Amino acid sequence: MVNKIRKFSAPWSVWTYLTTIIIGLIVFAIIPYGIFTAISTEKVANDAAKAYTFLIGLIPLIFVLAVFFAPMKYTVTGSEVIINRLGPNILIPIESINNIRKIQRKEIGFLPLRLFGVGGFCGAYGLFWGSRLGLFRGYITNTKTLIFIKYQGNKKVLISPDRPQEFLNAAAQRKSDDSQNQQLN
Repeated sequence: MVNKIRKFSAPWSVWTYLTTIIIGLIVFAIIPYGIFTAISTEKVANDAAKAYTFLIGLIPLIFVLAVFFAPMKYTVTGSEVIINRLGPNILIPIESINNIRKIQRKEIGFLPLRLFGVGGFCGAYGLFWGSRLGLFRGYITNTKTLIFIKYQGNKKVLISPDRPQEFLNAAAQRKSDDSQNQQLN
């Protein structure tokens, strides 16, 4: 048994790059410019100026928090699949994985619904519902490299590592090693 740690990047698609750049420009350039312009014309009441100032600080903070939870990379260890983020990592024990496979975007279902999370800025991550998959958590940066993981009964996760076939092979090897170790005990 080789207990080798395998790391896979979370490459951004062109759509993720464009969405992140456009939203970043809106949040960090256009909105503050508009607010400062409105305040400087003195047509805005003092209370409104305070609210605008609060928004200037709040909106960038929300986007910094969004980056904190975006998937940065994926790691397969001897005992778990890890979704690495700047914030708390997501840990999926290898022995709890029931199903892991590559899927195509169309297998999620028509127009997946984002229930809670981010849908474009640094990727798509959070809680989603798709007509074919049902309820799932997504940590996706590129829909061309989707991996579906079902674990602990009916928990579902979609991720998008680079080199998806190598990711599947690494996870399958660790699952096989884990099964052999359980039989020896």
